[in-house]
Amino acid sequence: HTGNQQHRRKLVSAIRSLHIYPNPTADMINLELNLKNSAEVNISITDITGKVIVEDILNGTVGEQTHRISMASHQHGVYFIRINQGDVNKIMKLMKY
Repeated sequence: HTGNQQHRRKLVSAIRSLHIYPNPTADMINLELNLKNSAEVNISITDITGKVIVEDILNGTVGEQTHRISMASHQHGVYFIRINQGDVNKIMKLMKY
């Protein structure tokens, strides 16, 4: 007898913690990551229309690290920063003034 069981796959990510500051920002943002293991982290920032304005790949190492991104050349407004690592996508709202 075979049951109709659903198997849930656990989402896997090396990201232990993630902080973005200052938010709102006038210029630079700091992306502070704490990784459980070395991993490639994809970073993208989009404007309110969905246009990608920043794309970056961080080759992260175990532990805490800070990655700086300049927003100086971008207009004031609302942006979305997407952090992708492994099976996990994190999207955070970013304000530029």
